[in-house]
Amino acid sequence: MEFISYGILLLAAFIGFIHIFDVIERWIIRSNQPVSSIVIVPLEGHIDEIEMLAREFRSKYRKNDNTSLLFVDVGMDKETRDICETFCGDYSDVLLCDDCQVYNLLKMSIAK
Repeated sequence: MEFISYGILLLAAFIGFIHIFDVIERWIIRSNQPVSSIVIVPLEGHIDEIEMLAREFRSKYRKNDNTSLLFVDVGMDKETRDICETFCGDYSDVLLCDDCQVYNLLKMSIAK
């Protein structure tokens, strides 16, 4: 029984050591400048699960407050576009644009 207790204690200490190392590493390599990033998702045709896909992209790629999600319409149908427009209206960090507007949006974003 004592052997199992020491094993659990050793495992907890090892996990704690890894966590402390991770915190120190993040502190050393952190940047004082906020990093902005844009995730571009091209959408084409009819997508049945567009709202679930949009929520998944937003939760997966939204690492900090400076990350934006840009859905690009490269030929999606009206129903999919309507759902995307509704989703973009709910979140200020999610944008929808046509493929010809991407260049202008990226140019404005870089100039900030």
